Amino acid sequence: MVQSHVKTTCVRGDFPDAEAVYLLGPFNRWSTSATPMHYAGNGEWSTELSSSSAFNLSFFVWYTGERCGHLVRPPPVGE
Repeated sequence: MVQSHVKTTCVRGDFPDAEAVYLLGPFNRWSTSATPMHYAGNGEWSTELSSSSAFNLSFFVWYTGERCGHLVRPPPVGE
């Protein structure tokens, strides 16, 4: 039997006024709807990705009451 161990990374974002949050990057061809994040409470959103995909990421955030989403790019790691 062959076992595959895929390492995952939990990606989190703090968007207290968001209605919906999506994660985008090269892993999903920058789709603004393919990877929804899950509301964890207290304004925090999270999702799991394979560790090999967890680079060069951005968030697409829909805020309550707004008609368009916002692209949010986090600062590079280490800044």
